[in-house]
Amino acid sequence: MKLTLRNLGAAAALLAAAGCQWLAPRSQAPPPAASDAPAADDAVRRLEARARSLELDLARANAQIERRDARIALLENELASVRADLETAERQFVTIERGLLRDETRASAVTAIAEARLRRDRVVAADSSAIDSAAAGRIETLLRTATNLVDRGNYPAAVYYARRAAREIERARRHAGEELAGDVAVVAAERVNLRAGPSATSRRVARLAFGDVVVRIDRRGDWVRVRTRHDREGWIRADLLH
Repeated sequence: MKLTLRNLGAAAALLAAAGCQWLAPRSQAPPPAASDAPAADDAVRRLEARARSLELDLARANAQIERRDARIALLENELASVRADLETAERQFVTIERGLLRDETRASAVTAIAEARLRRDRVVAADSSAIDSAAAGRIETLLRTATNLVDRGNYPAAVYYARRAAREIERARRHAGEELAGDVAVVAAERVNLRAGPSATSRRVARLAFGDVVVRIDRRGDWVRVRTRHDREGWIRADLLH
């Protein structure tokens, strides 16, 4: 059949009536809006910040657990030490009363007292707050008692009281360390400088990482003196701790 304008017009009419749309242009999905990318970046940053916050919370919780365990261990050691003192006292007094202990001499008693006093002085020199006033009073009473016993010639009893004073000094030192460990903090930034003094110009003594656990010792303005797990001490800005 010869194609004419009339034939083409009739064919187009038939195709339109049949609903054929093969000649119509295909619709395309609209391109993503340019504003979607910044929104996605903001969501990622918020998630990353939340993750870092949770990491800090977890590190702090672990430090608190370690503090609790250390406290339990300290109490157990102190209880064992008190029981040992009680048993020693009972044995010592029984022995002294019977006059069976004759090995201790004036020299050994004086030496025990001098060693206890030297130990106390070293602990106080290292940390003036290590021995509180109550413990200092108990220690001095024990040492004076030991000295009086030496003057009375009771050397075994003098040695006993001097050794009790030495154990009291050690207990006070451990207790001070445990109390200090109570105020824990977590480093909340990357590559934080631990400095020798409370100033940004002070010498750097160490570098801390995000999540490191430290113990607060002192504060001066915006700076906090801390101690690390490796017993390094220095100053760090307070806003870098969590």
